[in-house]
Amino acid sequence: MNSYAKLLDLVKDRPLYTSEIHSANDFYGNATILKRYVGFPLDYKIKASIEHGVYLNEYTWDVDLYAELPAIFTPSPYRLNILKKKTKKAIFMIGPILAYAPHLLDEDSLRNEKQRLGKNLLVFPAHSTHHVNVNYDIKNFCDVIKEIGKDFNSIRICLYWKDILQGHAEEYAKYAKFDFEFVTAGHIFDPLFLSRLKSIIELSTITMSNQLGTHIGYCILLKKPHYLYECPMEYSASSEDVIERDGGIIGHDLLKTFQVFSDLRYDITSEQKELVEKYWGLSEIKSVEEMQMIFQATEDMFKKGKHFYMSNIDVLTEQAFDYLNKDKNTEALFLFENCIKVNPEIHLFQFCRSMALTKLAQPQKTIETSYELNTKKPKEQKMQDSISQSEKLFYETSQLRDRINVLKSIFNNSKNFYGLVILNPGTLSRIATSLSVWHEILSFHDMLATDEYVKYVDAFYRECIKRFGSDWYYMDIVNVLYAASKTIQPRNYLEIGVRRGRSVCVVARGCPTVNITAFDMWIQNYAGMENPGPDFVRSELRKHGHIGNITFINGDSHQTIPAFFKQNPGITFDMITVDGDHTEEGALDDLINVIPHLSVGGVLVFDDIAHPAHPYLLNVWKKALRTFPYLAGFEYTELGYGVAFAIRKSE
Repeated sequence: MNSYAKLLDLVKDRPLYTSEIHSANDFYGNATILKRYVGFPLDYKIKASIEHGVYLNEYTWDVDLYAELPAIFTPSPYRLNILKKKTKKAIFMIGPILAYAPHLLDEDSLRNEKQRLGKNLLVFPAHSTHHVNVNYDIKNFCDVIKEIGKDFNSIRICLYWKDILQGHAEEYAKYAKFDFEFVTAGHIFDPLFLSRLKSIIELSTITMSNQLGTHIGYCILLKKPHYLYECPMEYSASSEDVIERDGGIIGHDLLKTFQVFSDLRYDITSEQKELVEKYWGLSEIKSVEEMQMIFQATEDMFKKGKHFYMSNIDVLTEQAFDYLNKDKNTEALFLFENCIKVNPEIHLFQFCRSMALTKLAQPQKTIETSYELNTKKPKEQKMQDSISQSEKLFYETSQLRDRINVLKSIFNNSKNFYGLVILNPGTLSRIATSLSVWHEILSFHDMLATDEYVKYVDAFYRECIKRFGSDWYYMDIVNVLYAASKTIQPRNYLEIGVRRGRSVCVVARGCPTVNITAFDMWIQNYAGMENPGPDFVRSELRKHGHIGNITFINGDSHQTIPAFFKQNPGITFDMITVDGDHTEEGALDDLINVIPHLSVGGVLVFDDIAHPAHPYLLNVWKKALRTFPYLAGFEYTELGYGVAFAIRKSE
């Protein structure tokens, strides 16, 4: 029996010792438990925020939600569906943390304690939190416990640390005399909290409480039947908002839902199991290998920098595609299976899962995935009835494979004799100068932000096509950017020198989902023309159907670009345009700063290499190509102001 002094010692206030980036991860020892489970050193920093309890309402803690980390660990499908409405971070369901905690007591100690306690009733009274105090009729509840406890050899009251500090143990003892034994799992900052709680529950025969809480699911996890006794509660806090957050889980509708626990019984019903599955996610408990894979995925996400995971990008999906493109097929399969859990309505993820299985030589699972997908597919996605289901699957999977490979202009094969990149500058130049591309450009070109120069080139394009048709051979930044964007479907695009947004809108026309990072100084009356700023460019992008993310970084690119990549060292861009500082030294500096961050298979564009006011820019470009021999370059200088582009062939 725990003495009162021992209880006080276990719950006394103490500092939180943790190596975590997000210190709340180690409430109740959560992070420490997970790291021990997967065999990681205790000083490792988990690259996700961990929901430290099982919320039974729609509350989300902003401290968890906005932690500068790429992912969130949550227990259940119920919580996943709440979180995905509020964040684009990766969400991993891992079930209750208690499942990963070792027992505090060893097997012999557990066996001896069970013999001592006999048939044991374990009670979890309603408890306070850091910010909310709970009050109820303790005497009445003690009478209820004693009446139920007549059929048991022993009764244990498991008190929360906050309530012991507020004197609840003394009050229970006053009414119970010597009928009860008091135990506690310890302080919220105690790394042994969950291990101690696990052993306490394991020693019981039946459990009961007078408030909804995390303990209910924990008891069912450990196969201990639970009885919920409903009694009136009063909450006090600094504000109603705090009560709603910490105490509001006992709303009428939720209590009605939990009526399945309102009968005292010695078994666990199917309805109780279903309810616990919904809120605690027992089926989401991960193996060591699965949890290690989650740790590695979040680590890889974190290495891409805050620009990747704090900018409303769908982090889980992007990382899954990244693995698939790099032939990390086991990792891709695992993440796409998580993507399906998060967004089961997106059939694309089933195709991606099928591709990963194919690459891993698991044809039977591929067939099962294909069958499941074809039975769920909506009418608008079906091909004509005359095509068989197997032909349709082959067609759509091939289309997806092509999309993924072209995404970075890469061809993945078991033997890559020519290297990974199959898009060469000559091919891109032919696409850019094709009549079909020009017709597509002219369908929206007069909608771009205009000035005297744009009006001129619009008339110039139309006249040249009218006179020369498909024989016309001409390139500038517009058709090169549009052709590159449409061909490789970049996931992210960096531009130096945005001005009125003509170039970024052209890229968005080719790939509406592209995420854009735009650098400019927004100098008024630049080159004698208006320069209205980011809000104008954002509105122009919306007008052209852009649905990706847009980030504006203002200032001198010679300072902002190095600072950006220092903060985001792992990030790469599938397309980059350098059209900012036109001085010889400045233009070369911009190129040198961005080229190492161009993706393999990505396209770099450099403007005005034949501009009469900047005759040295062609030499600047050629010097950059010599500096970075993994670039395959192309220059057009025959007419107009000229343009150059290059494709990155290798690392």
